[in-house]
Amino acid sequence: TNNLAALVADHAFNDKDRLNQALQLVKTLAKSDSALVLDTIGWLNFRAGNIPDAISFLKRAVSLNPSVRVVNYHLGHIYHRTGDIDLARQYLSAALAKADSKEEPQPFEIEAKKLLASLPKTE
Repeated sequence: TNNLAALVADHAFNDKDRLNQALQLVKTLAKSDSALVLDTIGWLNFRAGNIPDAISFLKRAVSLNPSVRVVNYHLGHIYHRTGDIDLARQYLSAALAKADSKEEPQPFEIEAKKLLASLPKTE
């Protein structure tokens, strides 16, 4: 269920019917203690425009496992989109922490760098 929902969130998010079906599927997973499952639910909610729910699930995911970089990226992305510069910077930076410079960057790392660079400079 989680893997299917993650695929919809990443590749079929413009298809409202599939998005709504995926949201229905993950309802049974909402009490999960898995950061990755909560990340999927949060990202699906973001894609569906449910920003408060998205933030709630992603904050739970980060609290369960703050070192999962893609979860930090998703939360930072949402804060960037909502205009919360400080939280966007915090979570996008966490998404890039401990990235292995010897490996090909993950797509979320590339996007996190772009989003960070677009934020106003702090004084």
